Amino acid sequence: MMKPSELYQHKCTAGEFSHDPVQLRLLEGFDQHYAALTNKPKSKGFFSRLRAHKKASDISSGVYLWGGVGRGKSMIMDLFYQSFEGGIRKERHHFHAFMIDMHDAVFAAREAGKADPLGSVAQQLIGRIDILCFDEFFVKDIADAMLLSRLFTLLFDAGVFVVFTSNCVPEQLYKDGIQRESFLPFIKTMNSRLDVVEIDAGQDYRSLFEGKNTTPIKLAPESTNQITLEIKGRKLSISSPQEGVAEIDFSYLCEGNLGSEDYLTLARNFHTIILKNVPYFEWDNRDAAMRFVKLVDILYDHGIRFVCAGVQSPQGLFHKSVSLMESERTVSRLQEMSRF
Repeated sequence: MMKPSELYQHKCTAGEFSHDPVQLRLLEGFDQHYAALTNKPKSKGFFSRLRAHKKASDISSGVYLWGGVGRGKSMIMDLFYQSFEGGIRKERHHFHAFMIDMHDAVFAAREAGKADPLGSVAQQLIGRIDILCFDEFFVKDIADAMLLSRLFTLLFDAGVFVVFTSNCVPEQLYKDGIQRESFLPFIKTMNSRLDVVEIDAGQDYRSLFEGKNTTPIKLAPESTNQITLEIKGRKLSISSPQEGVAEIDFSYLCEGNLGSEDYLTLARNFHTIILKNVPYFEWDNRDAAMRFVKLVDILYDHGIRFVCAGVQSPQGLFHKSVSLMESERTVSRLQEMSRF
């Protein structure tokens, strides 16, 4: 087994990564957590027993890694995740997929008559994982805010080691959200229980590929094949000009009542998605912009090639009046996704 920093240096030597001293220093910090987790006794509740002898504030429950787009947050988290082999129970999730699973699990627990549905779901997680890696953490609505607050507090208390990546500091999570004051205690918990670390390598590594040649997508002359996908009783009708390729109008995906589950279904059924008639995002179509950001996040996490037909430059998609924290990340990802 290699420590996270050793795995990073190995991949740099192999030409998979470009060496970055900031990234290496952060990974050397992750080495300490790696050592603690791999050397602990192979029995449940190690950190819980450790907390019985030390204050909770003296023991890190995980890492909150934040910083600008393209700095390598996900890569660093993935190297930490990949460092662990047998004996460590681990899971890696993207925000959207994880929240769908959690809401579904809580609903199922409630239908099954559990007195504490969320507590029951938390215990199921605790029973199967030692490490949880959670990519692109952010909070957009009160339902997610309340679920996440209690769920992760329970995970921290049980000794599950959690790694978050995010574009913002904890204090900016759920900013200007409804009933945000109810979420503030969890922000305090995160700051006290996690190692909050900023990464600022100064270079957006995705931008290094701007202007590089990509393989063109060759489509059949006629786009007549229609594929129907079903999601919990809903049906999506998708035009597929060739196998594995979807061609969809922006209004169909982002101006209706579609959401994360629908976008995940697309990602699981197509390797390339062409989105037509993507508009310029201003304040008036901000809701559609937020759905577009969610769509890009999900497709990116699944390695889907994504082309916005007719869009000359992703940088020109968002007007400054659209104060979306995620817009910078979306632009950076769009540049990379066309080359998948």
